Amino acid sequence: MSPASPPPGRILVVDDEEVIRRLIAQHLTGLGHACEQAGDGRLGLAMASTGSFDVVLSDITMPGFDGLTLARELRKTAPSTPVVMVTGNATFDHALRAIRHGATDFLLKPFNLDALDQTVRRAMERRRALREQEDAVRVLEKRLEEQAVAHAVAEQEIARLRAEVERLGKDLDLIRDAARPATV
Repeated sequence: MSPASPPPGRILVVDDEEVIRRLIAQHLTGLGHACEQAGDGRLGLAMASTGSFDVVLSDITMPGFDGLTLARELRKTAPSTPVVMVTGNATFDHALRAIRHGATDFLLKPFNLDALDQTVRRAMERRRALREQEDAVRVLEKRLEEQAVAHAVAEQEIARLRAEVERLGKDLDLIRDAARPATV
């Protein structure tokens, strides 16, 4: 693994062509990634919906449940998981449809392994950036919640102090009334 490579991740390879699926998985496993494989889009969706994968590499054209459907459904169930479309039929229409369905990148078959490595690296960097963003949002939400609680406590304390001031004012009025000389 080169120094510029991100740390190893979990990658799901979805392709109905077993030879391609195995080639990709073996290469990425050799780089230290944990790879799992699915032979169709439906199985790939079931596996990837947990959000536990750092990247999903999927062929676009598969019988039945294709890669575009997989990307669209994953956007709903695991929105921070980058989906890279792999295809041998690259057209502008394919690329546009892939992006509209939630794909984050596109890899053309036949591809060289350097292109695969770069594509996976970009996808993992995207995943890392999305996780950092999600973590930052969670921290901000927690701070806002803490501030809301502190605000509510302060409001209660203010209400208590106002009631105390009002009570003390009435007591002071009673003391003043008692201290006034009686008029005959």
